Order: sequence, then structure tokens, then C-alpha cells
Amino acid sequence: MAENPDKILNPEFGFKYTDLFDTHKLKDLHSAFLSYFEKADNEKYNEFKRYADSGGEGFTSLDISKTLIDSAPFLSSFIGKLFRIEAQLDKLFYETKYENDVLVFKKDFVQKEIWKKYKSAEPGNFDWDALSSFVNTLKEIAYNDYDFNKDEEKYTAKFVLELAELEKNYRWFYEGDKFAPENFEIPAKIKSRAEEIISSLKSKNLLTDAPDLDNLREILQQVKDWLFVKFFKDKNTKKWVSYFDPKKTDYDHLVEYSSPSPDIMDNPEDHFRQRDGFKLNDFPRTERQLLNQVDYCMYCHEREKDSCSKGLTDRMGTLQTNPLGNKLHGCPLEEKISEAHILRKEGLPLAAFSLIMIDNPMCPGTGHRICNFCMKGCIFQTL
Repeated sequence: MAENPDKILNPEFGFKYTDLFDTHKLKDLHSAFLSYFEKADNEKYNEFKRYADSGGEGFTSLDISKTLIDSAPFLSSFIGKLFRIEAQLDKLFYETKYENDVLVFKKDFVQKEIWKKYKSAEPGNFDWDALSSFVNTLKEIAYNDYDFNKDEEKYTAKFVLELAELEKNYRWFYEGDKFAPENFEIPAKIKSRAEEIISSLKSKNLLTDAPDLDNLREILQQVKDWLFVKFFKDKNTKKWVSYFDPKKTDYDHLVEYSSPSPDIMDNPEDHFRQRDGFKLNDFPRTERQLLNQVDYCMYCHEREKDSCSKGLTDRMGTLQTNPLGNKLHGCPLEEKISEAHILRKEGLPLAAFSLIMIDNPMCPGTGHRICNFCMKGCIFQTL
């Protein structure tokens, strides 16, 4: 027997499932949301109400973005309670936060300390076995509570970020830094942890009696070398978003292919997908891979440069074209893409979705395949 649809909704709000198809009841539902919003945060509610009542008149685009970003989480929370999906939303939130270490590691460490500084390095010039032995020992004595078998990328990110933090604190104290607070002292917890790791590695004859800062630098250097060579030696890292290294768009070679013979063009094996009619043939994306794309966004709306939404213009306001002659007018609907990315990065996918639906209410029907003008207009596509 089919489940009673009215059980889908939380009776606390006094609505039946059929009310969702009644325009008059939808007006009541909107009023219920406003009441919920007002009770939850009166200040943000009043700002949203001022924006809604004025139709945006007198608001700059930045004001509108901020108001909507501030308001959308309350709509997400309201819908979560109304449809009794709070547990699912919480799960998505914590899944997002779980990935944060990997994303920080990718942006603040791998991109800056590996890809930029090892551009001319050759992996064959490093002793992979010695590096692996050092790092494995380090993990055994200092990070034996990390489950590297379950999620090596996650826990690699965590231990490397901790080492970088230890080295930073010692460097700030002994050498100073423009970012270091005045009269900076190494926190006791940091000092204790650093001494524990250094002492353990000395007991294995892997460090000398050099000053602690020098030893921390030596540890970090070995880890950096290991990370660089690991990309080439460990095939599992090909799936790591930590090594995400976007390439410049080559408009003369947009499609990568090989030519086994003069009359044959073939695509790379690792990108081959069999097409079966009109069925989707995407590679399945993990939460981490999706968030990697969100994290890559520069959130240009904060500088009113969100060309994915508004188009890429020159200083005179004229739309630019790419080398293929395509005008880079961005999203035809001017969807709030950058704003939505901010909310998705915070673990609020329903709030992000609500911002997209302001300009594209048919998004649930069209999905993300209606066009690719946003991608063409993105500043990264034109670099």
C-alpha cells in the first residue's frame, strides 16, 4: 500500500501535501517561511524583507548577493523541517566539512609547495624507496591513529597540514614573519607536539641534533619530495583531487587524441567512454570531486567580475570573444553561480540550489546540461 503523501510534510506547519499544488496555499506557505525566518534571525530577515519589498531597488549587485547568501540558509532549514529531511541535510553538511582538509591541502600546500616549486624537477632524481621509508616511519610513530587504508588522501592531507603548521609556528618565533602576531610565542600544545615528533624520529636515527626549526624543515622537505614523487609512482594518486593541476585552454588543440595511423584518430584510453544512444555516460563523481570544482571557483561576484554569470567584458564594457569567435556572454539567465558556490562550499547544497532557481526555476527539469555558456565565460577558460 502506498504511503500517505501527507506524512511527507511536518504537521507542525499545518500543511497537507496537496497544498503544494494550490497557489493560494503556496502563498500561505510563503508567509510561514517568512515567519520562521523572522523568528530565527530578525536582523537578516529585516534586510531580506527590505530587499523583497523594494524589488531590489536601491540595492547594488553586491548588496543583493549578500542578502540572498545570508537568507538562503534559512530557506534551506525551513524546507528541511517542512519535508522532514533534516538528517539528510546534516549528512551533506558533515560530508562537506569532512573534505575540507583535502581542499585546503590542495590549495595551500600542493599547488604552492609542490607544483610551483618542483616544475623543473625530475621524479627519477629522487630516491623513492628512501622517501617512502621515511614517511612510513613518520606515519607509524606520529600518526598511527590515522586510518590511511580507509582514506589515504584525507589523512595525508591532515598530517602534512599539521607538519606545515608546526614549522610555521617555529619559523615565526625564531625568524619572525610579516604575518606573525607581535611578541609571538609558540603555543605550548604546538611545542609539545613538535618535540614529540622530533624526539621519535631521532630515536630512529632519522634526524640529527640540529635545532628544532631545522629538524622541522628537514621533515617537511622530505615530505614535500615524497609528495612530488608519489604522484608519478603511485597510480592511486591519479584519483586524488589534491593533485588537481588545471591546464591552460589550448584552443588549437581542444580535444586530446592520438593517431595510431594517418587515417585514425583515437582518444586517450583513460577517457574512453562507450556511447549507448542518448544515455548519460559520465564518469561518476564523488563528493570530493564535486567539491573540488566548487573550491576552484574564485567567487568573482565579490568583485563584480563573475563573468560566468554576467559575461566577460573589456574595460569599455564590450563583450569579449574567445579565439574561436564565441562571444563570452556568460549565463543567458544570469544565474547566481558564484553565490551558489559559496553556499555549496559551506555544506548547504539546498541553499545553493535555491539561489540558482531564482533565475532558472526550471533547473530541476533541465539539469546542468542546458548549455555551457557559463564555462566559456569563466575567467579560467580564457587564461
